[in-house]
Amino acid sequence: MEQALGIAKSKLKIHPISDLSEAKDDPKLINVLDLKNIDVKKLRHGKVDRMPGKAAVEYIQKAVALAMDGKVSAIVTGPIHKEAINKAGFHYAGHTELLADLTETKDYAMILAHGDFRVSHVTTHTSMRRACDRIKKERVFTVIRLTYDFCAVSELKIPDRRRRSELPFREDGLFGDEEIKEISPAIKQAGKRDGMWTGRFPPTRFSPK
Repeated sequence: MEQALGIAKSKLKIHPISDLSEAKDDPKLINVLDLKNIDVKKLRHGKVDRMPGKAAVEYIQKAVALAMDGKVSAIVTGPIHKEAINKAGFHYAGHTELLADLTETKDYAMILAHGDFRVSHVTTHTSMRRACDRIKKERVFTVIRLTYDFCAVSELKIPDRRRRSELPFREDGLFGDEEIKEISPAIKQAGKRDGMWTGRFPPTRFSPK
């Protein structure tokens, strides 16, 4: 971390702690909970290694545990190296699956946000070949429901979340029948729930300004 601060030319100082009670409320400091799970002398920069992969997962596990115990209000993570964590024996495709496992969450989805633009993934962390196989009515409906419920949180300030459209099926199944057999039925099911999003829209219609 000291190297990162140097690259960023930051004047912040690192404050290592072994317990949250040691944290200091000082804007000039970065409190770092040191799990002592990295041997810096053996760390190989630019190389995929199980040691930092294992450490990354352990830090996420610790952060989630603190949040679940109510000791912190939220967690924010940086990128993790998927190959490194898998080499360490943690066979997760990424953050989404790891966090779901740690919190014993059955229904979950990844959402991207920019301004008032929100995109939820029906398929994620999979090959292009398998992506279409994962587009099933139950999954599409679940993602619509999760997205609606997420946007309903008052802090997001999205008062009107309903969208309706009667766009026709494009190409009438000429290039695949997923929209007819899986996506449209899920949208119709969502339409039966009061206030939930419905419809099919071209991406440009909701592009950020």
